Amino acid sequence: GWMPFATTLSIELFRDTTTILDGLQHGLPHPPTVGALPADDNHFVRVSLNNQTIKVPTCAANGKHHPKLGTAYCSLPAFFEHLAQVIPADGELDAECGTKPEGFKH
Repeated sequence: GWMPFATTLSIELFRDTTTILDGLQHGLPHPPTVGALPADDNHFVRVSLNNQTIKVPTCAANGKHHPKLGTAYCSLPAFFEHLAQVIPADGELDAECGTKPEGFKH
């Protein structure tokens, strides 16, 4: 069903400037709709629904989350890897729907 009225989904972007992250996996795929990404690999995402932290399943593996803060802080590449499962690839929207909504940029 639908989420309750006034449900809040928060996606927070953090940058770690204190931890050396040599063990973090790099080069994971990014959804095709993502434009400019932060230049370095010290960015992490935390997702909350109604102020309750959600642990993104893709981020549970070693190297895909912050080594000290844990799995609630997903590496940015791993977060995009998770989103790639639900974001339509180039041409997929046209194939599924036949047309793009007016003003839609992909």
